[in-house]
Amino acid sequence: MNNIIFVGDLHLSSRTPLSRIDNYGNTVLKKLKSLLDLAVKRNVDTIIFTGDFFDSYYEPISYMNKVVEVLTEFKDKNIQILSLIGNHDLPYNNMEYFDSTPLSLLLKSKLVNKLDYISNDHIEIFGLHFSELERLNTFSPLPGKTSILVMHYAFNNTVPGESINEDDLDKFNMVVPGHDHMFYEPYISKDDILVLRPGSFTRMTKDDYNLKRDILVYYYESKTDVVNPIKLQGVENAVDVFSNKAFSSDSLNLYNNTLTDLFDNKLFDSESSNIFDIVDSLNIPVTEDSKKAVVKFLESKGISRESEV
Repeated sequence: MNNIIFVGDLHLSSRTPLSRIDNYGNTVLKKLKSLLDLAVKRNVDTIIFTGDFFDSYYEPISYMNKVVEVLTEFKDKNIQILSLIGNHDLPYNNMEYFDSTPLSLLLKSKLVNKLDYISNDHIEIFGLHFSELERLNTFSPLPGKTSILVMHYAFNNTVPGESINEDDLDKFNMVVPGHDHMFYEPYISKDDILVLRPGSFTRMTKDDYNLKRDILVYYYESKTDVVNPIKLQGVENAVDVFSNKAFSSDSLNLYNNTLTDLFDNKLFDSESSNIFDIVDSLNIPVTEDSKKAVVKFLESKGISRESEV
């Protein structure tokens, strides 16, 4: 465990999300092979996933066979794969039901190992699975080692009720959270904790951040305590994997959360029942081009100014 790659939530699945037009199951396996190429090139011996190894508790045996074939290639290269147990890996968020899941099968086969606690002469890595928040209190850092927390919880309340604040993690030198699929720039917290938030390894939804972001992993050398982000190669462009319905003219994403919230608030406050009057009255940061795109979208659904009168 000298050279490590930290990877966000994997979300393996044989089912293609409605927002995508590719074969999602094969795409994720292709990305795993790109990860293998990167690991071999960088002489990596350990790869750690932040959980949600699978997107659902059920996978057909035909797809599991494909997953096993790819993971066997890692094993043949002497690359150890470790993963947390995420909420998508855990029926009813209860460990009592975990044995019946696809990830449990991989753990039993030793193609993937459960990340509880590992260490070498330089570092120690503590894994915090979803629904096991109380385990955090059992950790005591060893002197002279870099203490790293990998957790399937979000950070600083980005997922309400399923987040941990940085104030509660001052025992660690580095934290790698999962669960929140967005990418965030690395930073040093006020308690001198390096926070790495790679975002999910796959883009399952057409949220604005997924249409724009790269897929990054973090390469870490334990001997030197140096970490670097690496852009995964061979990842398809968003326009090639997402349905055209995910895009609109003038690069406006009609599913952008900020615009949706602003529109909903304006609708709630307005005394007008005409949707086009509401669109016309939207203030900055909504631009005129954005308003035109919204009107065009409404008209494409058969809603015109005349029909609203």
